[in-house]
Amino acid sequence: MAAETAQAHTEVTTVDSALTDLIHYGTPSNVAIPAWVFETSATFSDAVYNSTLSKCVTSGASVAFRFNGTSVAVYGSVLPADGAEPPISVYSVDGGSPTTFSAPQTTHRADAVQFFTSGELPLELHTLTINITSTSPIAPYYLDFLQYTLYAPPAPLPNNHSSYATLSTSINALLPTGAILTAFPSPTSTPGSKHTAPTGAVVGGVVGGLALICLLIALLHWRHYKHPPDELPHATRARRDTTPAFPSITTTSSSPSLAAATPVQSRASISSQARPMESEAMSASQNSPGHIQAGAIHEVHSLQTQRNVSRSEDIAT
Repeated sequence: MAAETAQAHTEVTTVDSALTDLIHYGTPSNVAIPAWVFETSATFSDAVYNSTLSKCVTSGASVAFRFNGTSVAVYGSVLPADGAEPPISVYSVDGGSPTTFSAPQTTHRADAVQFFTSGELPLELHTLTINITSTSPIAPYYLDFLQYTLYAPPAPLPNNHSSYATLSTSINALLPTGAILTAFPSPTSTPGSKHTAPTGAVVGGVVGGLALICLLIALLHWRHYKHPPDELPHATRARRDTTPAFPSITTTSSSPSLAAATPVQSRASISSQARPMESEAMSASQNSPGHIQAGAIHEVHSLQTQRNVSRSEDIAT
């Protein structure tokens, strides 16, 4: 995939002809007086840049201008020649092929006329040379301003694919064994390209699965410590059922006559008869199902009731 590029930008710089520190004006060696005259007038039209013009009436004069850009253009003014030959000038860049400009015949003044344009040039330092081959005081050569263009081509942006590959490798190192993130989504997509799964969804699913496993392990440990294997519900019930509950019978004696020998013997005989049955009932309650145990307990209660009745009769006697 081609690298992304930044937007190109163009800067146009205008140089007034009166800036002699930037523009070098030359006079032929065989001419004693300067070939160039700088005119300034408020009567010039608004088309004249900064209301200044550089006038040349000597053939063989020259202009040199150095610039760093991608194109250059020359603008001036053309006045009626009144029948004289119009001025002629020759232009070249870096000593290349010359371009000749002959001022058109005109009956009125024309300002901001383009004398020359270089076209597209490589972005580097260039030298523009102007040679005035024909001019006269009747049809002078007027230079107004120069313009050069600095065109900055789009520069490629840094390629971020290497950083995406590094991040993908780091995520793979954090994933569990066997879970590999095969591709990281690229910052841009092209028509027809296959889309991989979003990285956020993949990582979120893995983290959620690990959290669920940890929760299940914690739940199993909690159940193990809260309910040990030896504390089962049926074992607790069996221990509770093996403990018989008998109502306590307390008798009090208010008269010494109640301790007679005969009643005591009767109670002893009743007790001796009741104990085997009571033992049998207790044994049945320990070894029989719940409904048989309930019947045995009822029988024990009946024997106790009979024993109480016998005691009452002995007391009455």
